[in-house]
Amino acid sequence: FGIVFLRAVWKLFQVPTIEEIENIATKPVAHMGKDDEITIFGHDTGEENEQDAIPDVSPFCCRVEIYLQMIGQSYVKKEVGKDLDKNPRHKFPIANVYGVMVDDSSRIIEVIQKKFCVEEKLTEEQVVQGFLVRQLLFESYYWVGCRELFLTASGRDMVFQVFGKSVPWFLRKLVFAAFFREYYDYTYGQGYGRYPREMINEKGKDAIHAVAALLGERKFLLFFKQKTAYDIDVYSFMADI
Repeated sequence: FGIVFLRAVWKLFQVPTIEEIENIATKPVAHMGKDDEITIFGHDTGEENEQDAIPDVSPFCCRVEIYLQMIGQSYVKKEVGKDLDKNPRHKFPIANVYGVMVDDSSRIIEVIQKKFCVEEKLTEEQVVQGFLVRQLLFESYYWVGCRELFLTASGRDMVFQVFGKSVPWFLRKLVFAAFFREYYDYTYGQGYGRYPREMINEKGKDAIHAVAALLGERKFLLFFKQKTAYDIDVYSFMADI
């Protein structure tokens, strides 16, 4: 109890000021990669996924890579690793788009669209539908996956099998305990970590049903004649089901 109390007191004095929050939010990403190409810094290099249609285990990294493939732009893929510390927001993917450093998958795609003058001629109704699907994937379905992967015994076993060898054996227990605790805090703060597994899995099923109902028998979302960034979002988050 004493340790828990002291930790709570320590956190109390670590509350960032409004100025510090804004500084972190606006501080640019440190320069990485070459300025004469597109470099994507993701969870992995993609080499271990050569037989897999999904280029990265992170759906947010995946959507950037598949978008580049869709518009026919070449890129270099690198594992972010320790370079994640070069991003003040400590999130990936990170990209160098011909000298422009940017993080966040949506912001990266926006920079790419402006760079190559890519325009998807969608109606306002299609844009709204796509936005709602995207929010369903980002703000609900993704967290269902986190809840299942990091807060269940089977999910944790899978994580350990995939990433266990990358951590020295004498540190594995400590590292993974801290990792799982971190994701528990994330899912608890988001809300899905507070409720039973069965209840959250039903939310995941509802999300799948909603996307399937919208797609129907069509090849692409939004009644559009070809795939758009919204189709890539669905593939990136749901291709493994």
